[in-house]
Amino acid sequence: MLKDDDYEYRKGCGYLGSFFLYRENEFAFCCVAKTVALNSANQTITDAIQQWGLHTNSLIDDIKNQRNCVCTDCHMLSDGYWVKSADLYCISIDSDNKDDICNFGCVYCFAKNKLNNFNVNENKKTALSLLLEISKISYLKQKNLFIQLSNGEPCANKDADSIFDIFNKTNWSLVLNTNFSIYNKNLAKLIENGKVGKIITSLDAGTRKTFKKIKNADKFNDVLNNIEKYPIHKTNLVLHYLFIEDINDNMKDIKGFYSIAKKIKSRINFTSDLYRPYTDRMRVLVLWVIKKAISNDIIVGCTEYVNRQDQQFINYTYKKLKAEFDEKNKAKLKGANKK
Repeated sequence: MLKDDDYEYRKGCGYLGSFFLYRENEFAFCCVAKTVALNSANQTITDAIQQWGLHTNSLIDDIKNQRNCVCTDCHMLSDGYWVKSADLYCISIDSDNKDDICNFGCVYCFAKNKLNNFNVNENKKTALSLLLEISKISYLKQKNLFIQLSNGEPCANKDADSIFDIFNKTNWSLVLNTNFSIYNKNLAKLIENGKVGKIITSLDAGTRKTFKKIKNADKFNDVLNNIEKYPIHKTNLVLHYLFIEDINDNMKDIKGFYSIAKKIKSRINFTSDLYRPYTDRMRVLVLWVIKKAISNDIIVGCTEYVNRQDQQFINYTYKKLKAEFDEKNKAKLKGANKK
């Protein structure tokens, strides 16, 4: 457990120093920077974590001393209190094995390219083998880690039940990227028992027709039914909406999407296809959602893949309108008490 003395005031971000993204023979400090090759193709994940710690501490030192590095000019950097040195908090696993590939084919997803590489990737580590390897590292097994399964649809994996069982034997919490197309009773138990810290799903539509066009899968109704079947009130559910021009940037889809988020009381995060700027139409739709969400106590935000100008628009607009809404409610309450 970190103490106040473990933090210092400087430029930093929520990833650097705590987040570790692992792929076969490479790792990354965050979701934005390019991956770094490991020193040897035969290194274990233990070696990778040690190498990550050395690189992370070097980056922190570069930032403190204003030296140019991979983090220089990153839009994620901000002034605040950040860890003085690397302390692993979240491990994100992204394997290239065919068993870890998603059962959807979203039009914007870079992972589709992996389908062409199965013949050369078949011997690479799977999500299951990586988790088993990490669970054998005693200090990590006991640590209160967040493990993020960041690619593919875990419930479509033939090893899904074995993957979920590992979380019953460790102190870890699961951060799950899922499309909700498949119901898994063992995942439901994990959620019920408080072992799933967050679930992220990219709905990206409010109608069956648009959903099918974006996902290349006619599973809209299955997804909604499964969301209702899982005990989502026991976790933090985040619905993503990634705008695609002339496909889902319309009021019909936005209204349908918002009605789903309202019904299940989910946080809403807007995102984009790797920093692609929002059009005026998209901003109008975002504003409509924010106004509706505030009156229903729904949080609206955005992901790190939204460009800086649109991030500022979304975050500033939400905070401003939320403050105005709260002030009006206070005034109404004062007036009611006087009567």
